[in-house]
Amino acid sequence: ALSAAQGFIADPKPRGSAGWIVTPFPSTNPCVVRKLFGLERLPYSIWFADLPWPGKIYNRYFDEGFPSGKFYLRGKDEAAVRKDLESIAAAYTIEIEEL
Repeated sequence: ALSAAQGFIADPKPRGSAGWIVTPFPSTNPCVVRKLFGLERLPYSIWFADLPWPGKIYNRYFDEGFPSGKFYLRGKDEAAVRKDLESIAAAYTIEIEEL
């Protein structure tokens, strides 16, 4: 295994930029997720996403952390990543039903 310093020395050239965004949950009350919107408009720079599935029940908001969505991105530079983070914030929403 390489340490962080060895990894830096072995690969000194920057490879772009990365970022993440956690989307807010629309309620702090117990609820069930009904539908996800905007998935077809998300950028290709997302390399990992953690999303709730329709039918998932949340009894308490803080038990789950940030359940609306977590997105991790890679891009050629900071400006590209920032633009994609903004597009996620504009496109992705969830529909819930409070219990």
